Order: sequence, then C-alpha cells, then structure tokens
Amino acid sequence: MESIGVTHQFLAKPFDSKQLQPTIQRACTLQELVQTEVLRSLVGGMNTIPSVPRLHTEIKQVVESDAGSMKAISDIITQNLGMTAKVM
Repeated sequence: MESIGVTHQFLAKPFDSKQLQPTIQRACTLQELVQTEVLRSLVGGMNTIPSVPRLHTEIKQVVESDAGSMKAISDIITQNLGMTAKVM
C-alpha cells in the first residue's frame, strides 16, 4: 500500500511499555480504515494534525489510574464550561 504521508502518534513520558502494542494495533487499524480515495485525499492533504485536548488527556490518565475516581473525573470536567454543558 502506498504511503499517505507522515503520521504521528504521541506517547507521553514517562512511557509505559505496555502501551506500545495497543498503540501499534490502533495505528494498523486506522490504516485499514483509510481505504477510500476521498478519505485518503483528505488525510493526505492535511498539513497538521490537531492536538489532543488537555482535558481529554487528563481524564484518560484518571480513568487508566488505579486510584482514579468519579470525583476526580468530575473535577476535571467542571474545569471546562463547554464540556460541563455537554455532560449535563
């Protein structure tokens, strides 16, 4: 399959080596999804890839943490009025 351009996967430090295999599997799955010519053209024409929102990263860290709680997630969500409105 022809390359559609440069793709980046961000792995935050400190990096947990257990994340590597799921990250590679996700990248391969995404590659399989980019099979239509229209989608390939759109993705290939992108100059930049949007960054993951800070709140998403924080919530993901809490959810994946053994010490994570609904209170911690709630505290993160209430920091953002737009996200709070969507949850309500």
